[in-house]
Amino acid sequence: MEKNLFAAINDLKKNYPNSWEDKEQFNVFTALRPISDEVYLHSRFIATMLDPTGLHNLGTKPLEIFLELIGSDFKVSDSTIVTPNASNWTEEGDIDILIEDTVKDFAIIIENKIYSGDNNSDPQCGQLQKYFWQVQNAKLRKKGEDARDRENHHKYDPKNIEIYYLTPDRHPASSYSMSHGKEKEGFVDLTNRVKCIGYGEGEVITEWLKKLLKEDNCCEFAKEAIRQYLEVIKEIVGDVELNKKLTQIVCGHIEEVKQFGGLENIGLEHKAKDVKWHIISDFLNELEASLRQNCLKIQDREVPLHMVVTDLIFHPSKHTPLYFRIEKDGVYYTLQADDRCREKGFFFGVDKNQKGLSFNIQENQDEGWYFRIYYPGESLNLSNFTLDLLSKDKRQEIAKQYAEFVKQELAKV
Repeated sequence: MEKNLFAAINDLKKNYPNSWEDKEQFNVFTALRPISDEVYLHSRFIATMLDPTGLHNLGTKPLEIFLELIGSDFKVSDSTIVTPNASNWTEEGDIDILIEDTVKDFAIIIENKIYSGDNNSDPQCGQLQKYFWQVQNAKLRKKGEDARDRENHHKYDPKNIEIYYLTPDRHPASSYSMSHGKEKEGFVDLTNRVKCIGYGEGEVITEWLKKLLKEDNCCEFAKEAIRQYLEVIKEIVGDVELNKKLTQIVCGHIEEVKQFGGLENIGLEHKAKDVKWHIISDFLNELEASLRQNCLKIQDREVPLHMVVTDLIFHPSKHTPLYFRIEKDGVYYTLQADDRCREKGFFFGVDKNQKGLSFNIQENQDEGWYFRIYYPGESLNLSNFTLDLLSKDKRQEIAKQYAEFVKQELAKV
C-alpha cells in the first residue's frame, strides 16, 4: 500500500536527520558564500589546493595525489599550471578548473556541478563539447593584461585532453553536452571520454582531502580549512540526495499538495524552496529543449540558467532576468519572464539595445522594448510557484505551448 504524503515525508526526515535540521554551525566557507556556490566556493577552494604554487606548503603533492585518485595519465612538471589560482582568479574560457602543461602537451578539464544541470545554451555545441573544443583549438579567452595571453596559446592534441564531470552524486553529463557539436571543425565525441567523479564519502574529493590532512608539511591553516570544507561536503551530499527524494515524493502526491494549499503547508519547513528549485529548473530545461526542437536558435545567456533559478528562489530581491534569447536573421528576440507583472508569465519581444533596429508595432511598444507580446494562454507565476509544474506531463505540455507561441510570433516578423 502506497504511503500518504505525510508518512513518506516523515520517513525521509528519519533517514536524513542531520540534513533536515536547519541548524546553525560556524563554518568559514558558508559564512562567506552560499553553500551551492559552485564557482567561488567549491571550484575555487579545490583549485587552490591543487595549485602547485599554493600557500598550503605542499607543492605538487596535492595535485599528484588527486591525479592518482582519478587515474589520470597527466604527469606533473615545473610547467604545470592550474587555473583559477591566486594570481589569476578568472576561469579560462569559463572552465571551472583547468590543469594544463604546454610543454608536455596535456590538459585536464574539470566541470563542477552542485545543484545545477548542464548549461547547453550554445546552439553550435553542448557545454562540455564547447570547453573541449576551446582547449583543443587554443580558443580560450584572453583574460586581460595581467593574465596569460591566450591569443597564440598552445593547441592540445585531443588524445591528450582528459575531461571530468564532478558532482555530489556522480551523475553523468547530459548526452547533448557531450555529443552535440559535429558542425565544429575537429569535433570529438565525448560520450565515452567524460569521466564522472564525486564529492562524498569514498569518492574522489573527500578521499583526496583526507589524504592531505595526513601530510606533515600541510600548514595548520590549510588543515583547518580542509576540515571545515569536509563538513560542507557532508551537507551538500546529504542535501542533494534528500532534495531529489523529497521532490519525487511531492511530485507523486500532487493532489494532496494542492489539497493543503501548497508546499509550505505540508511540513517541509525550509526544504520547500529546495523542491521549488528542482521543479522550476526541470521546467526551464524542458522549455529550452522544446524551443530547440522547434529549430529555434537559442543564444548564450549572460548568467547560466541554474544561477538564475537560484536567485529567483533564494534571492528574489536581486531581480535577475530569466530569459531565452532567440536569433533570426541577425535579430535577437527574447522570451522573458516578466519581473513586474509576474502573474502574466512570459512575454516575447525585442529590446531596444540592438542598435539600428526599428519595429513599427505601436500598440505593443513599451519602455525599453520595441514590442512585448504576452503568451495568451494560462498564466505562469514562477515566483509564487504554479503547482501544475509538479506534474512532468503538465510541465512538458506548457513548454511545448510556449515553443509553439514563439515559433508563431517569429513567423510574423
